[in-house]
Amino acid sequence: MTQQDGPAAHDLPAPAIAKPSGITRGTFNANGLEAGYAFVRAERERRIIVGLTGLNSKTVFSLPLLKELRENGISVIWLILPEWTQNKQLIDPLRDICRAFLTNVKSPWRSMDKSLSHDLAVHSVSGQILLSLMHERDTNHSLSAAFQRALYMAPYFDFTGASLLKTPQNRVAFETYASQNANAPASWQTFAGTNVPLADKGLHQDNMPSILPTFGTILTLNQEGRRLLRKLNPDEARAVEPVFIIGDQDPVACPFTAQEIARKMNADIILIEGAGHEPLKNPDTHKPFINMVLGTGYQAALASP
Repeated sequence: MTQQDGPAAHDLPAPAIAKPSGITRGTFNANGLEAGYAFVRAERERRIIVGLTGLNSKTVFSLPLLKELRENGISVIWLILPEWTQNKQLIDPLRDICRAFLTNVKSPWRSMDKSLSHDLAVHSVSGQILLSLMHERDTNHSLSAAFQRALYMAPYFDFTGASLLKTPQNRVAFETYASQNANAPASWQTFAGTNVPLADKGLHQDNMPSILPTFGTILTLNQEGRRLLRKLNPDEARAVEPVFIIGDQDPVACPFTAQEIARKMNADIILIEGAGHEPLKNPDTHKPFINMVLGTGYQAALASP
C-alpha cells in the first residue's frame, strides 16, 4: 500500500486483517522520502498511541508490551525511521519524514478514531527529533491540537559513555576516536581501549537496531542533542504535555542529560531503577505504563492491585 502523501483514511486495514503477531505494515511517502509504518489495533479501542521508532529499529515498543497494550484497548501505530549508516544528511531527512507523518492530513493514523485521545511516543533518537519539531511554530500548533501527551522514552541527546553531564572525562577521547573512525560501525565492543559499552545488549531482540550506526552518526546526534539543550524553549516544548521515561542505567542515551532537559521543560519524569535503553523492557513496568496511558499516574499505577 503506497501512495504519495500516505494512504487515504479508508485504506487502513481493520484489526481482523492483522498478521498473527497483531502487526500490520504499510508504506508512507512524503516529500520524496519513503518510510515504513506499522500498527497494532485493539478490537475495542480506548486510546491511540502514535509513535516514532529509534534509529534503525523496527518497533517503538517491544512485542510483549505491544501485545499487552492491544489487549487493554490501546492501539499503536508507528513510523519506522529509515535506516541510516552514514553521518551525512542525517537530521534533516529524518525530521522531514517525521514531520510529515505526524502532521499530514492523509497520514495513516488520521483514519483512526478521532473521538479517542491520542498520545505521542518516541524512543531514543526520535526524542530529539520530536523536541526539534516542537520548536517549529506551525508544527507545534498541529501537534498540540492532535496529541494529549508526548512520551519521551530513553530520549537520546548525548552518548552516556562521553556525556557532558555524566562522563565529561571521556568526551575528548571518544570524540577524537569517533572523528577518526566516522564511517566505521559502532560495534557492541568498547571504543579506544575504554570500558564504556556502545550499545545496550539488554534490548529485546525485536527492538534491536537492524544496522548499527556509524561513529560519525553518533557524533552528529550528540551535536544536535547539545544544540537542543542550549536552545530549549520550555514553553514551546511543553505544548504537548511531556512525560520522560528513563532507565537510570541507560548505557546509550545519557539519563542525566535527559533528566536535565525534562527539568527545564517542567516535565514529569519516570526514572526506572536498573533499566537500560529500553526502559519498559521489564514486564513489571507494563501494567503501570498501561494504567498511566489510560489515565492513572505511573507511581499510582505501581501501587494499584
